[in-house]
Amino acid sequence: MKNKVLEALRISLQPYLFFWEEWSRDDNCNLTVEEVQLVNNYLASSFKIGMFESFLFYNKVKAVKEVIRKLNLGYQIFKDFVIVNFLFKIISIAKEYGYKKFLETPVHQLEVPEQMKTILMSFKAYTLQQFFIIYKVEDFGRNPVFRKIVTFQAYVKEEAMISQ
Repeated sequence: MKNKVLEALRISLQPYLFFWEEWSRDDNCNLTVEEVQLVNNYLASSFKIGMFESFLFYNKVKAVKEVIRKLNLGYQIFKDFVIVNFLFKIISIAKEYGYKKFLETPVHQLEVPEQMKTILMSFKAYTLQQFFIIYKVEDFGRNPVFRKIVTFQAYVKEEAMISQ
């Protein structure tokens, strides 16, 4: 039973992992501090429990099932959080670059890191100004656009970690 519950938690958590730290600290996260700590403990142990803990796990089954329920219910809010974060990042880059220049320069000519340029070109918009014409708000939450946003967010996060 404990393996099934932990496997269900791992599966429910999977879509959140690329942005887990940011989400778990955000006010929109629907998990309590204790529930986030519970998830972090299982993440740290790769969803394995030791012999001693296995005797007490039956006390945690209800809490783990509640976390699974909340993760499944809150996924749309998480997606919206990721999309808003993506748009703010684009705006902050544009602010540094110069709004007009950033939006009107062909993506392949932008003076940004090559990997970021590749990700932005995957949206199939010649310029970022076109990007905001081609894609409507509801498109951002749909695949494959959302997957591209996830790729962008993962890249930006990785770059921020390297820069520190």
